[in-house]
Amino acid sequence: METWEGDSWKNRSGTNMWAFITVDEERGLAFAPIGSPTSDYYGADRHGKNLYGNSLVALDADTGILKRYQQLVHHDLWDFDLPAAPTLIEVTRNGRRIPAVAMITKMSTLFIFNQVTGEPIFGMEERPVPRSTVPGEESWPTQPFPLKPAPLGRMTFDPAKDFNTLLPEQETYCRDLWEKNGMYTNGPFTPPGLQGTVVTFPSTLGGGNWNGLSYDPTRGLIFTNIMNLGQVARMQEQKDSETGSTTYWRVGPWGTPVGRFWNPETGVPCSAPPFGELVAVNVNDGSTASRVPLGFVESLKSKGFDHTGALNLGGGIATASGLVFVGATTDRRFRAFDSKTGALLWETELEASAHSIPITFMGRDGHQYVVVPAGGGSFLVSAPGTKIVAFALPGASIGRAANRAEDRAVRAPQPGLAAAPQASVAARKFEPPSGEGRDAVVSMCSGCRGLDTSVAQRRTANQWQDVIQRMVALGAPGTKDNAAKARMYLAWRFGRVNVNVATDADLMRVLEIAPAQAQAIIEYRMHEDGFQSFADVRKVPGLDAADMERKQDRIVFADK
Repeated sequence: METWEGDSWKNRSGTNMWAFITVDEERGLAFAPIGSPTSDYYGADRHGKNLYGNSLVALDADTGILKRYQQLVHHDLWDFDLPAAPTLIEVTRNGRRIPAVAMITKMSTLFIFNQVTGEPIFGMEERPVPRSTVPGEESWPTQPFPLKPAPLGRMTFDPAKDFNTLLPEQETYCRDLWEKNGMYTNGPFTPPGLQGTVVTFPSTLGGGNWNGLSYDPTRGLIFTNIMNLGQVARMQEQKDSETGSTTYWRVGPWGTPVGRFWNPETGVPCSAPPFGELVAVNVNDGSTASRVPLGFVESLKSKGFDHTGALNLGGGIATASGLVFVGATTDRRFRAFDSKTGALLWETELEASAHSIPITFMGRDGHQYVVVPAGGGSFLVSAPGTKIVAFALPGASIGRAANRAEDRAVRAPQPGLAAAPQASVAARKFEPPSGEGRDAVVSMCSGCRGLDTSVAQRRTANQWQDVIQRMVALGAPGTKDNAAKARMYLAWRFGRVNVNVATDADLMRVLEIAPAQAQAIIEYRMHEDGFQSFADVRKVPGLDAADMERKQDRIVFADK
């Protein structure tokens, strides 16, 4: 029983891929970062290492045949999915160029493998980790660590010296949280138990996350921004309502499965800064080339602490000219760093945090641009925004406009169509509001009655399809294309959406929410095994609870 006990691998969700595949076209390889099996935090029903969960898998890009794999977390109990697309790099060692693939993890570890052989270029070893004390649970006794590079972020916490003591009120809150919940720590990969509350680093957000790595091949450097934030949890016994059997589920001090080691009212971590860092690694020897705090916390900066780093989600890009551009931080800043030294060269304030990855391109006007979405949101509950912001870079081809990075804010398309006013819904004559597909509805309904009654009740896309089919059967005019457009229009303007399967586009349009909020819903359902009731919707970070209450009639949890 090395991988799965019995048939425990069957009929199980998870062990999937929510990051992107990276393809090596030259060698015909596809590198897939695989997530953890469910349940994320309890594995008594899945004894073993649980392959290919939490593995970097190399496939033949033409046939899909497995070539090789490396499992980077055994029997995951911490939601440590492989979060990002692997990065293809080249390592020079002893005068030899080695094609390699680099994988950042939520654990703050960075693995670098030979693309051809799969061997870890700087070595890898299994290290003993604490075992679970939960009845029936069989956590794996060791976990893999690279010999180099060293962990990029915090993996340990010593309560004697590592509390955040910058402000007395923050220290008091955190020490009180520690004492009241019987908190303890035994190092990385400590599984939660039934007694007390374990503190481990990093949190379910990392460490590293979906932003992955940026790569400067000329300088032989890879860059990533990491978060130093812990997770807190204990296991609690529960009875299966159907079978009566005893199982266990994870819970934090605030009653939810996911608990961060912070003050949830302020979002300030209980561990000492830096809370966020930008790290550069030399790919040729595995050493840390530079490490600098990334961002600040406004409430601390106002008290004189302006180099704390900030919590961050999103990533950066490296340019050939030796710059690293990165947003990501909760302080709503967009910054440029010197790639060689890590020195901050420039920063600007955005409307909202850029929990995204910027791009750069040469415009048809000869100007080079750096563009970043500033949408806020995410698990860090940043205030939402609605802009895509472009900056012109200095350069000889730009001339006078290049003397400064000019903020060229472009308002993004609205995330959803406005809901029809109640008066329109109740009116005797159906007057559909503007939007793509409106003309198709008007055309099809020109000779029919009763659509005003139909739109008074919201329906799922499948239910609106049934309505359209009945209209066609009764002689409504129009082509198949018109019918499809009418169905899309009605599903978006008068629709209900299944939050367990909906795309981000459908969530944005039907619920009238921002892209980051739609993504937060998708991420929540992936990590929490879906939505069971509206109580789960209230738990999604970044959603306006009052707004969602008003829109309950737009939400379903299963297709009907």
